[in-house]
Amino acid sequence: MRAAIHLLSVATSACLASSAAAQNLYWNLDDTFDGVANPDGPWSYGTLDPTYTIFTPAWTSQFQCESPAWLTTNYAQLWRNMCPGFVTGVAPGQLAMSPSPSGEPFVVRFVVPADLPGPSMTVHAVFLPGDSGTPLVAVRHDGQFNFLAPGAGEALVTFNPQAGDAIDFLVFGVASRGNTPVQLSVIAHIWCDPDINCDGNADQDDVNCMVNAIAGCEARTST
Repeated sequence: MRAAIHLLSVATSACLASSAAAQNLYWNLDDTFDGVANPDGPWSYGTLDPTYTIFTPAWTSQFQCESPAWLTTNYAQLWRNMCPGFVTGVAPGQLAMSPSPSGEPFVVRFVVPADLPGPSMTVHAVFLPGDSGTPLVAVRHDGQFNFLAPGAGEALVTFNPQAGDAIDFLVFGVASRGNTPVQLSVIAHIWCDPDINCDGNADQDDVNCMVNAIAGCEARTST
């Protein structure tokens, strides 16, 4: 029995590994951002109205050193520092978000894909100290703040979203010098069914199926 349980555990792990290889489970803004497309895959860039209900996309621009950027009409921004040295508290190569001079938020939005491979997602948001201002930094989902902090902070939040849900990362609420370096990523958790042979049961037949598949034989159930 212990051997069977161990093999079922191995089978489940193999199922998880094979599913992970077949799915795009990890999205990192730093790998995606180029200042060219908005939206860009599941990511989009813009601002929210004071009620946090209307999202307005930003428009592309460039800063000094040809740093790519997205700007709102009130100059809230997301940009990457391409200069050789620090600029307003942002290190070379870093992405940074900043509210507008009037405190309007800049928002990085992640829209949950329709082909979400599992029931939950975890967002990892790192808001680093940047310029001398102290903006508010936040993560929102389903109409509520799941993380809110002054100036800097790190959020690790797990949701059970629906396809099409928006997960928002915000920097807002300071009049000037609010550049905040950010590291934003989202992980979708695979749901793996141990019923490998799809007969409606998780049992020894599933172990046999996986063992046969690993051995290179045709998957089959026991008789």
